[in-house]
Amino acid sequence: MSFGLRTFYNVLVGAWGGLLAWAILDLVLRLRLTNVWLDAVLNGAFVGMFIGALVSGFAGLMAARVFLLARGAGIGLLTGIVGGILGLLAGQIAFLIGGLVSEDLLVRGMFRAIGWAIFGAGIGVAEGVITLSFKRLIYGGMGGVIGGLAGGIIFALIERGLNLQLLNRALGFAILGACIGLFIGLIPSLLKEAWLKVTSSGRNEGNQFIVDKATTTLGSSDRCDIGLYGDAGIAPKHAEIRQEGGKFVLHTIGGQRVMINDRDTTRAELDDGTRVRVGNTKLVFRRRKS
Repeated sequence: MSFGLRTFYNVLVGAWGGLLAWAILDLVLRLRLTNVWLDAVLNGAFVGMFIGALVSGFAGLMAARVFLLARGAGIGLLTGIVGGILGLLAGQIAFLIGGLVSEDLLVRGMFRAIGWAIFGAGIGVAEGVITLSFKRLIYGGMGGVIGGLAGGIIFALIERGLNLQLLNRALGFAILGACIGLFIGLIPSLLKEAWLKVTSSGRNEGNQFIVDKATTTLGSSDRCDIGLYGDAGIAPKHAEIRQEGGKFVLHTIGGQRVMINDRDTTRAELDDGTRVRVGNTKLVFRRRKS
């Protein structure tokens, strides 16, 4: 899917994750722990688990690939739990520190947003872990920090300005998830240097893939960085794009062939606008101009 559409879906599934966490915590379990630290751990674990699993697993769901869904959801769940617990514990500390500055709940809530930023970072790094991409780890973490901070500030404003009681947390968690989903999709997209876009019709039409690793693999296997599914002409591991001295160079694997600007080859340097055909799938390589 396109970067814009994926970011839009990230917003939706992030909001759904926050709402689901709220429903489990407040409508099903109905736990009200008197110990604020245990309460922070419980809330952080549940909210992080649901937002992280849904946001990170959604790409696999859209691709209808069980392995990608399970891997994404599993890693997102784990990083979400860790980020959620650490973030809400840090948020509680910041909330107490805010109390030394002002008794105003809004001011203290703004301090607590620092914890939500840490929480967002835990969810944001998931894609970097999934793809083993250091850049996506950094960019996703940055997006998570910004999204968590923005969501935390809005949460504080909701607590102060609205008197919805039970629904305060529901709305706050949903907005928090939406903000995190928005920025962990937006920041890597804005900072990407190179990417491939599928231009041919069919199952992969319109899909866009960031190329940001030293070696990026293409093929029909779930374990490829760029998965091109439903094309019988594409091998499980068909080609790879290597970064060589600041250039992006495509190499085929195991004697496979590709078409580069309508020329049959096994190796070619990719420039902005280069047309690539793998099997029956047509793509165009794009690179941000410096």
